[in-house]
Amino acid sequence: MSEEMLARLIASASKRPGQRVVLTVDVRQGGTYKVSRLTPIMPTPHPGNVLKALKRVVHLQPGDMFTVHDIVTMRRAVWYKVRRGYINRLALIGQDLTRVLQKQRKEK
Repeated sequence: MSEEMLARLIASASKRPGQRVVLTVDVRQGGTYKVSRLTPIMPTPHPGNVLKALKRVVHLQPGDMFTVHDIVTMRRAVWYKVRRGYINRLALIGQDLTRVLQKQRKEK
């Protein structure tokens, strides 16, 4: 079973009525999304000094929103460039990630 098929199966099992769950493979540049879990934002995708970078990690709280400004692939890892840094694709797996309409946006 492919990663995409597995992600779709997990998402369909956890989908609540009336909610549009977004799979991490559906996250698009320019889109705004709401997280359902604590989500780390790294200052850079691959820091030279990991310990220093970990001190600068900030977190989105459940219900916070982010807009994807760019999608970067480094060393086979997908990172989403957001206003405050980078979110790793793996940090979004298992979340009830919802797409936010333009009029509802209020990014953290």
